Amino acid sequence: EAVIEWSEVTEHGDVLCRAMLDHVWLDTGRILDLKIVRSAEHSACERAADSYGYPLQHAVYTAALEALRPEIVGRVEMDFAFCEPYAPYAVNVLPADGIFREIGRREWARSLNTWAGCVRRDQWPDYPRNQRLNLPVWRLRREGYAAGEEI
Repeated sequence: EAVIEWSEVTEHGDVLCRAMLDHVWLDTGRILDLKIVRSAEHSACERAADSYGYPLQHAVYTAALEALRPEIVGRVEMDFAFCEPYAPYAVNVLPADGIFREIGRREWARSLNTWAGCVRRDQWPDYPRNQRLNLPVWRLRREGYAAGEEI
């Protein structure tokens, strides 16, 4: 593991950042991040990436390495190694596509500005109160309910 600390500039001031990379090759600008998953099948890896915020992680780790090694800006490569924890221990090593990376960069920029603004104002977002817990639309469809159907 490698820990990198750096500062990011935002519209609300500088933000101190820290990332802990599983595997990094400083000379080539390559990052490999290990993910233990129930299934390393491609669509399962995509669902895990979306559910657990891997686009944001990709952007953060890339920014960290580029801050440490400015001469490789724009050339950092990062792969996710999805590994099953049981025999035969299948592995699926996947790089991120362009849309994945762009969504991560946008999330990172929003996150930095939100954090810096909250620190500057000393005001932190809260969740709305008095809401009911609902199931996602995909689950309702799986159970045979139509959109907007009253139960």
